[in-house]
Amino acid sequence: MQNFLQHFFNISSFYTLIILFCLAGIFYFLSRIKRQNWQLIGALIFGVVFACFILTLAGFPTQGLDYFKDSAKLHWLYEVHIWLSFINSLFISFLRLMVIPLIFVGLVYAICNLDKTTKLKWTAIFSFASLMITTAIAAIIGLLLGVAFDLGVGVEAGVTEKSIRGVESFNSMILGFVPNNIIGSAISNHILCVVIFAIFFGFCAYLVGRQENFEQNFNIFKKWLTFIYLVISKMIGVLIKIMPYTIVTMIVDTLLVNGIDSIIEAGLFVILIYISWVLVFVMHSAILGFLGLNPIVYFKKAFKALLMAFVSRSSAGTLPLTIDCLEKLGVSRGGATFVGSISTTMGMNGCAGYYAALVCVFMLNALGIPLGFSEGVIIVLLCVITSFGIAGIPGITIMILSILLSGLGLESHFSLLAIILAIDPILDMARTSSNVSGGMIASIVTEKKLGNLEIQKYYS
Repeated sequence: MQNFLQHFFNISSFYTLIILFCLAGIFYFLSRIKRQNWQLIGALIFGVVFACFILTLAGFPTQGLDYFKDSAKLHWLYEVHIWLSFINSLFISFLRLMVIPLIFVGLVYAICNLDKTTKLKWTAIFSFASLMITTAIAAIIGLLLGVAFDLGVGVEAGVTEKSIRGVESFNSMILGFVPNNIIGSAISNHILCVVIFAIFFGFCAYLVGRQENFEQNFNIFKKWLTFIYLVISKMIGVLIKIMPYTIVTMIVDTLLVNGIDSIIEAGLFVILIYISWVLVFVMHSAILGFLGLNPIVYFKKAFKALLMAFVSRSSAGTLPLTIDCLEKLGVSRGGATFVGSISTTMGMNGCAGYYAALVCVFMLNALGIPLGFSEGVIIVLLCVITSFGIAGIPGITIMILSILLSGLGLESHFSLLAIILAIDPILDMARTSSNVSGGMIASIVTEKKLGNLEIQKYYS
């Protein structure tokens, strides 16, 4: 019986049962909180406190998961990780399951419902420009902070070699944007390819529907499209209600896996990442203020999406929440879907902005390479270029770094980043929430410039 519980249910210790019962109790307390914003805050508090309780119970171990797996004394900690990972993966899988249908149906719906006064060209221009500009500013923030605090100076070069993914050429990266197999792109979750196909399909459907002979058929098509979109939106609404419970498990698992020592080792880098994170939000607030909008209203309504991005570390997985929050901020459904979708694969304020810039400064200082104005300009340009077409999923920054360091000619020194990669999940929380916020700001800017933003709804 004990072997069955251990191998099938991953329960071999009384400690594992205690943790699972406590987790169930936390879920119960969260279910008694009626307002979701308070649920989210409660989830954050419960997650941190519960993680500290588990680490205290385990004696604050410094070893990794491999040790826990083979340890007779702390095997229960590995089992707790398995259960937490199971809950997290299940929720994220359901969210990702909705991403491709939401993007495709949403974009086609938005384009097919365009009226004659809507200019798709200007929507694309404003959204792309907003994403690129905010990413460049974020990169400058990271660059200046890294230089000001001498990031990487005195770092030892003797670290273990770490393998990286192959680096694509610029031409290959651009060609990769255009799908040659839409089914394959959907299966591999290549969002930008799906976005391009959806825009192409929707625009052609819109042109055919404007022909007099097909007007009636086009209206029927739009009704079916609307129904499907509403069904997808309803499914996403159910997932949103479950989100506070998974926030607890995500926070606990992150602290269990990475521990506290790994954060202390790269303390300066972590501090600069989170200072950049705050400054990027200040930059977003300034943009909203320039548009005559109250930033406090924005952060209040965007809180769900930003928090989900922070704990899930997936801008693509957060997309359904992003679109939902944008609609509550007065952005049209089409604008929210269009800009929200493309922002998951380009213009990442965090990953390709301040994080990438800080890594570059770290590398140059560690290798003793002088960093002047021209090098700074090259770094910012590379940060913007590498923000194109990168999937918005956890851990993808290793691809961004490989492209970035290749552009700087430093790819042979990638092993210097081992200490940073060891704490990547902690850093990724700030990066991803910055990415999502940058996309939301770009969407609001685009709608405001085109005169489509519902100001009354923004403040309601």
